[in-house]
Amino acid sequence: TLFLDKDLNVRRFTPQATKIIKLIPGDVGRPITDLVTELNYPELAADGRAVIETLVAAEKPVGTRDGRWFTVRIMPYRTLDDRIDGVVITFTDNTASRALALPGGGKQARQPGEASRAADRAPREIQARRAPAAGHTLKKAAKSSRRGKA
Repeated sequence: TLFLDKDLNVRRFTPQATKIIKLIPGDVGRPITDLVTELNYPELAADGRAVIETLVAAEKPVGTRDGRWFTVRIMPYRTLDDRIDGVVITFTDNTASRALALPGGGKQARQPGEASRAADRAPREIQARRAPAAGHTLKKAAKSSRRGKA
């Protein structure tokens, strides 16, 4: 998971995100466009800006240079005081399930060019859905904890 502010600068990230995007603690505050990533997703920043502008979550399959596949979901980040303050990007690895669905018995692309060509064949449109912002659950949890609920 990767948290970006309204200007698409890195706010924080999980250790798992460092396996997809080359992140170090010193990258906090840097624009997402300045970072090295394994993803074949040049429109990541544009999609992040679109989510901030429309408040509509976006989700799409994205390949990596080494043949892995992720579902990338970009959601508005809503603070506890109900302000949109950036985006939350989650990466769900679906390499295994995607490989099983491919012709050839689940053999993954091994050559760098093969992963890129496979990404080019993937749907380019963003599947937009209305969804509660990422902070919605946090807000409910905070209210519950103030009332003494778990």
